[in-house]
Amino acid sequence: MGAWGRYSPLRRMQLYKERKPQKLWLELLGKSYVGLIYWTVLVEFLRNVFWFQLRAGHLAPQLGFLAYLFIPSVVVGRPFFRQFLEKHPWSRALLVIGGVLGLWGQWYHSAVRRVTLSATGVGLLGIYVWEGMWAATTARRERTAFGMVGGILLLQVLKWAYAGANPLVARWWGLLFLGIIPGVCTALLVLSEDLAESEGGELQSFFEEELDVELEDITTDDPLPFHPVDSWRYTKLEVINPAVRALNGGDRNTSDSSTIRLSTVDIPMSESSGDAGRFQNGEQSSDGDNLPQWSKVPMEVTQKSANEETAAGRHSRRTSEESGYQDIKWHDEEQEPITEDVVLKQVGSGTESLQEHKLDEITETSSPKSTKEDILHKFTAWSGGFGVDAFREARTDSGLREVVDSPVYSERKDESPVAVQPLSSSMSNRRWGEGEEVPWLMEIQGNNDITDSELDPFRHKDTKWNISSCIRTAQRGIWSGSLLFITHWILTAPTSYSRWEGTSVEQGWFSILSLTLGLLAATEYPRIVCLRRTQGIVFWSLAAVGAILFMLYPEGAMVGAALLAFSAPSLWISIAQFNLETYPGSGLGIMVFIYVTFTLWSTCLVAYQSIPELGFLRGTRNILMGFAVTGIGLGVGREAFAAFKEKKERDMDTQRGIFKGLTNSDSEVPGRQAVGALIAVVGLIGFIALGVRVQHSAPKFLPIGGSLKVLNFNVQQGFSRAGTANYDSVLNMLRREQPHVVMLQESDTMHIVHGNIDTIDYLSIWLRMHSLYSPPTKSDTWGCAMLSFYPFVYSKSGVFVSPKGENSCYQYAQIEVGGKLVHLLNAHFGTLENEIALQAQDFAALVKTIFDTPENERVYLVMAGDLNSEPFSSSYNATLSSGLLGDAFVSRNGGENYHRDPGAGYIFSSSAFNCTSWEEPYYDQQKTADGYPVVATFEFI
Repeated sequence: MGAWGRYSPLRRMQLYKERKPQKLWLELLGKSYVGLIYWTVLVEFLRNVFWFQLRAGHLAPQLGFLAYLFIPSVVVGRPFFRQFLEKHPWSRALLVIGGVLGLWGQWYHSAVRRVTLSATGVGLLGIYVWEGMWAATTARRERTAFGMVGGILLLQVLKWAYAGANPLVARWWGLLFLGIIPGVCTALLVLSEDLAESEGGELQSFFEEELDVELEDITTDDPLPFHPVDSWRYTKLEVINPAVRALNGGDRNTSDSSTIRLSTVDIPMSESSGDAGRFQNGEQSSDGDNLPQWSKVPMEVTQKSANEETAAGRHSRRTSEESGYQDIKWHDEEQEPITEDVVLKQVGSGTESLQEHKLDEITETSSPKSTKEDILHKFTAWSGGFGVDAFREARTDSGLREVVDSPVYSERKDESPVAVQPLSSSMSNRRWGEGEEVPWLMEIQGNNDITDSELDPFRHKDTKWNISSCIRTAQRGIWSGSLLFITHWILTAPTSYSRWEGTSVEQGWFSILSLTLGLLAATEYPRIVCLRRTQGIVFWSLAAVGAILFMLYPEGAMVGAALLAFSAPSLWISIAQFNLETYPGSGLGIMVFIYVTFTLWSTCLVAYQSIPELGFLRGTRNILMGFAVTGIGLGVGREAFAAFKEKKERDMDTQRGIFKGLTNSDSEVPGRQAVGALIAVVGLIGFIALGVRVQHSAPKFLPIGGSLKVLNFNVQQGFSRAGTANYDSVLNMLRREQPHVVMLQESDTMHIVHGNIDTIDYLSIWLRMHSLYSPPTKSDTWGCAMLSFYPFVYSKSGVFVSPKGENSCYQYAQIEVGGKLVHLLNAHFGTLENEIALQAQDFAALVKTIFDTPENERVYLVMAGDLNSEPFSSSYNATLSSGLLGDAFVSRNGGENYHRDPGAGYIFSSSAFNCTSWEEPYYDQQKTADGYPVVATFEFI
């Protein structure tokens, strides 16, 4: 217990209260940074995996790397690993370092190394994150959930500041100063937190959740609940079952009998100390043991038959059929029980549910003169922090349950120890296999996770895989997987909403603001006593309304987007509030399965030709969103029902006067100071982002209007031939060529498998050019984009739907150059030859509408694109069938060239332009894309 062991629980609580404001803000920042690393590595991992899929054109074997996502479910589901994490505080720090390793791996040129290191990072850091999200303690779960929310908020504002790209993997200084150095510091912070928690120093959650007493309501000036006695005798009852020893890695014992060990120790109290209940430093018990040790003076009691009568004169206060608890026999009929039925809990014969043991049980079985202070004393007088985790409620739905251990309790030194009636014979029949997974039976309050320790509750074999627990596990797994997917799908970039709807990217701040307000709501909502248990259902309802508006009603899309972002933090926190009767390993496995399934589904919305086996899913974007939101609702609905039952029971306790006069707060949300520190960091980065975007919002100068230089290039969905992100290489290429107008194809990189990198925003900001991004992402095309030094005075876009192949898209825009109106066309045709010809004919018809002008008016038109057509093929000829366009290459070079790029190697123009230059500059495709740019310069005639 370290330095904390010399203080009484009340004094320790006061010390924790004094240090809490100084600690928790740094802790929240650390958790948020871990969340930032996790989201970054997860985004890069899926992007690396998809590259192999894109290159293969079918289900590639590299999809097997997705198995790394199941590593947390394997680890958290095995008692040995959970016990290892608990016993070795440095292990969690190493997991954080593993996430940083995944960031560093993105600088490798080899695709295999990148995907391997990112998979390792997401697997190792996933253990840290999801072990925290499925921990037995409410405090750890909620802290981890707030870290995930803080991480996604930091990711959004960093991408907003760096114009659509993540600086942690985009720049060496970002990797060093935003990745490696903070990552190592965070790992040290995690190590220090785990070491502090191993000393058992925090009691806040026990008081707030079990006794409903606010930390601020208790001070050491109140002499109660401690009594001025010389010493107390603390007794702990341990049930040591052979199967439990085998489960925890001990030797398997074939004996059918269990051993009940009753340990007592006398703890001297300081009568002269100013702090009530403070242990004297260095003082020892009457048995010569340092405080507080519980197993130094064991007294072995052999288990007897459940039906065997105890010695004459002993009696039980209630039978198991009446109370649902294990009977307790006392030495003397006149002696008042001390801890009563809370020692062992077991469902009696014919009982369908296990009653909750609340303070009224203590009141009923204590002395008639017992007061609230006496009751409080029995919970606060435990030494060494054992009381934090020892007393807990056991809620079950059906079936037989047993609690292996019993709470620690206190009695007067002059009173006789307690003898306990033997357990029922069912306990001796309980067996688990070596290393089998067991679910959480009860909510464990406090900050120390007791997973697979001697206090870890286990379920009876006959009810281990009962239907109720399986349903709860499946619901929580579906809930978590659906929320993880939606967060990754639409919240890992601030401009996702804008790109989906085709609106201005300057609305990206709206997403950051909505998410920030959602974080504040998630912090304050649980503090409202009458509403705290409705957080999940209320914010899920808002998210459902937001999803409907966002997907189905364009005029209300931004309102729907704001509701989705606003609801996300509370949905993450609501997951952390419930973890009763679930199988962590199995639940995590279901979560990952749902997440991977939805991710593959989202990929097929646009990459249906790369994954032809799943092509039937194209055009189902709205259905996917509906399934994901419904998946969240499945978990929220179940927990809302559980919260309603708990509220009814709490109301009954209040009517009996058990909780009268006590506050009713059990939230583990961070304090306002901690949340304020996180928002201050976000605000600082956002302020920098605002300055960057304003400074680069417009060109420094406009080119002279005598000529027009046009560059055409297919960016291959943001991938180079090596599979790396190519936005930097494309930026350098455009800076070197200095075109006036840029036509890009396959530019829609706002998909989950592309890392939600806003390539066009990145190029637009750093080149200081106006941008046109259309059609919107929800149209399920690869997208087209234009960049221009001249402002766009008019624009529109369209989609040529292909029943079997790739949907084609086009852009039409107008700019003014030297007082002349210039028409710009950008197109990307499909890949099926018979459909390309039809798309080319539709495009030729569009060209004719542009030329529908007075005869004496000259039409300045430039068209470029990726036509997926060979030179002078039928589809090529169909594109020029209007007779109003000419091939700039042919007009400049005066001949035919059949060796040109059949993709994006075309620039056409009207007769009002004269092509004075044609270039096909060479750039390393291992850094740019799978083709070469073409550049044409035109003079006005």
